Amino acid sequence: MLKKTILTSVTNLDNVGAASPLTLESQLLKKQSRQLHSQTNALAKASAQFNERLSVFNFLEQLNHLCRGVQRHRGFSMGLLAGNQTFSKDFHFLQEQMARRIALISAFAVRSPMLFSHTDVERLHYAWNTIRDNWQDDSVLENFEFHCHFVDQLLLLMLRLSDKIREPFVDTIRSLSTVNTVISVCRQDNPYPQLLSFASRQLPRFIEILGKIRALSVHAAAAGYAEADQNKKLAYLLQCAAQEKIAVFELTSALQKNIMIDLPVLLTIKTYEYKLDFMLTKVNQDILEQTQIMASDEEIFALVTDIIDIYWRVTDDSLHLLHRWQKDDLEQWLQQG
Repeated sequence: MLKKTILTSVTNLDNVGAASPLTLESQLLKKQSRQLHSQTNALAKASAQFNERLSVFNFLEQLNHLCRGVQRHRGFSMGLLAGNQTFSKDFHFLQEQMARRIALISAFAVRSPMLFSHTDVERLHYAWNTIRDNWQDDSVLENFEFHCHFVDQLLLLMLRLSDKIREPFVDTIRSLSTVNTVISVCRQDNPYPQLLSFASRQLPRFIEILGKIRALSVHAAAAGYAEADQNKKLAYLLQCAAQEKIAVFELTSALQKNIMIDLPVLLTIKTYEYKLDFMLTKVNQDILEQTQIMASDEEIFALVTDIIDIYWRVTDDSLHLLHRWQKDDLEQWLQQG
């Protein structure tokens, strides 16, 4: 009897700490459930970040096009105020186009109030109404300044939105996967911050300087003369353009070393250098240095517009590349994570 009791005790001791098959299966299911829950949360966060950044890219693209429209509207209206009615047809068509674009941006804002508030929309409409309504009654400099204020407002919006995506998308999901170091290594040669700054800050700012030069030059050429205050502004803008050109070309050269294959349109900035220099020289000689201006306002408008349009194309293509990198980062994370 004693021997049987001892054997039973030893058997019970041997089974201490040994889990039953049912217990092991339960623990495995709990572990899998935790992993699935963690993965679901990671995917939800990545999806939310991706969609918000996608909205930012959409806003930036539309604001770029609107800014280009306001600048062109300024050039047309300055020529019209000087008496050249040949701009009239294009001017009215542009107004209709801009009204539709502002309506589209307003619709986007309803779905993304955290990015583009109701106040932002109201200010957008107020600025648009200011340059659209009764513009014929504005003085030349009032018309010029109202447009410049609108463009400045758009540039500030672009800067604020670009700050939302100032880091590559891979950085926002780095904590969501154990393989993000691999993704980071794959992305380290892509100059994301530099390209974003180039597309949302430096190039639009340079384009606006050229847009102001176009507006003042077109009015002076259409009128056949320029007031002293207009000449002062134009002389200052020509100096700004010469200085800003150096910074733009330096950054363009730096970007070309890494992303020339992905962004071949960068080469057009260099190829348009001669045309840019020719335009700045022509404005200085034919407008600024002349008492009686004989230059053609339509020729000047076309010359400057050709350069501006190329630079806006570079801006658009740069944003498209940044967006593509974001999609690539997400796909790589999904495949490796």
